Amino acid sequence: MARVQGLQPMLLKAVDLNTAEKLIQNETHLMQQKYNGQRLITKVYNNEVTGTNKKGFRRGVPESVINGLLKLIDTELDGEIIGTDFYVFDILRH
Repeated sequence: MARVQGLQPMLLKAVDLNTAEKLIQNETHLMQQKYNGQRLITKVYNNEVTGTNKKGFRRGVPESVINGLLKLIDTELDGEIIGTDFYVFDILRH
């Protein structure tokens, strides 16, 4: 049985149109484009890359993404994967 291996990110919360319009107008909120990929949190420690999904379970990371991430040291990134492209939302630790 799989067990949680990493962080479990905050997931999107549905809001009604009126609330969404208020948030868009509010300068204290920022928004970013959501692609149609799969959530991926990556950790780079001791020259090893691990990935977890939105539920915190370990998942594979494409070799091309691993090669790019190995240039970083002690880093955790939150983003989404589309094919072999990794779009980073947040730097969780560096």
